[in-house]
Amino acid sequence: VRPRAGFNVYSDIQQYVRSQLQDGYLVKERASVYVAAATEKLRVSTTELLSGYGYAVSGSTTTHDLPAGTTIVDLTDGAKPYTLHYLQDRYGIAAVSDLPQGISVPDGIQFAIIIGT
Repeated sequence: VRPRAGFNVYSDIQQYVRSQLQDGYLVKERASVYVAAATEKLRVSTTELLSGYGYAVSGSTTTHDLPAGTTIVDLTDGAKPYTLHYLQDRYGIAAVSDLPQGISVPDGIQFAIIIGT
């Protein structure tokens, strides 16, 4: 038995399992996440990855004037601790509480993931 994509290519299987066995804390908090990325490829891949893990991605955009690197912005003032913890753990960085200057997100967004080049 081998994956259809080839030996040692398990990404489709992993995505299916993640979509079927979503983390209970993420489902309970159902925090809205917004993705802003510097390229279309980054925006699509990040949105698909987060959605596959059970995050409630509420929108995304491609914007070229983003700060370098990845920034997690917690707009909940700590009200969604599990989502905050999982995002910080996934990206290996601490979240900030303010959007970078010149960046805006739609009303109701609780977390923003900003990915510059």
